[in-house]
Amino acid sequence: MIAAPQDVDQFENADALVGAGVAVRIDSATVDVAGLRDALAAVTAPEVVARSAALRAELERLGGADAAVAIVEEMLGRRGRAG
Repeated sequence: MIAAPQDVDQFENADALVGAGVAVRIDSATVDVAGLRDALAAVTAPEVVARSAALRAELERLGGADAAVAIVEEMLGRRGRAG
């Protein structure tokens, strides 16, 4: 993924993706064609593709988006009952 954060939490999200080894962060205000080409080369490198596939497999094994939604809904429900 090429992350081009613009505002608020997007910067932290971009940094998390970079830290996970699946993204390159660019500054959309200053990036040029060569910078985009370099970013694309970086995220299509075999090790990044492999890391992305490994993370996808792990997330699928853990239940994917459906499991994440269930966890969030459960936490929101607990908060609503506690308050």
